[in-house]
Amino acid sequence: MTEMSPHGRGTARVGLAGGAVTALLLAAVASLALVALLQIWPASGTAASFVVLGLRAHIPPDDDLIALVALAGFVGGCLHSLRSVAWYVGNRTLRWSWLPSYFLFPVVGALISVIFYLVLRGGFAGGPTSTTQVNPYAMAAIGALTGMFSSQAAEKLRSVFETLLTKVAPGADHTPPAKTLIAGISPTRGPCGSTVIVSGSGLSGTIAARFGPIAAQTPQVVSDSEVHIVVPAGASTGPITVSTPTGQTDSPLFIVET
Repeated sequence: MTEMSPHGRGTARVGLAGGAVTALLLAAVASLALVALLQIWPASGTAASFVVLGLRAHIPPDDDLIALVALAGFVGGCLHSLRSVAWYVGNRTLRWSWLPSYFLFPVVGALISVIFYLVLRGGFAGGPTSTTQVNPYAMAAIGALTGMFSSQAAEKLRSVFETLLTKVAPGADHTPPAKTLIAGISPTRGPCGSTVIVSGSGLSGTIAARFGPIAAQTPQVVSDSEVHIVVPAGASTGPITVSTPTGQTDSPLFIVET
């Protein structure tokens, strides 16, 4: 059963059956991507080939690493989605409006992973320029990690290139991001694994949160005035630090129950 909300179906909670179907679909997509990743693994001096759903593809040696990184990023994005679905289904806070993002995370992860790969191969980070010098394990690891943490990867790319290149001046009609303000949290206490609802303003750009030194998984942004954060394992009592493009803001005290 789906718990309905007065704000409409988009904000209604997804029931156990809907969460299970979502998880199974994501697992199936991740499995296909993993099969393709294993079959495309480059062999020295030969073209990579793979077969998925009866379709065979051959990729030249100079191009197979790009496909490898993209698939690794896709798998990393699937893992991010699956972890998030598991958390929110377990806490019975998964909402219909979040479901499209879970299927877009792998695509975003694949695209950002390819960008990272091109930056490394282009020499910005001093990486090798010959295909024979590239360690496929390292490139796959970079792709998978970038896919898992695509928000952090995008912010890192932005900060790097704002340092290397001239920062674009805002246009005449530019509206600066609203300053993040936290009005309160609900509940104010709970165990690790529980969900905290942070309310306030300027929260739509939330990219990370932490409980002291312990980082939480990527927050679920519901609206500009509401963000849901899962208390990570090892968290201790204290304020929740929410990070947005405008900076960091601390919430009122949250008590971690043991």
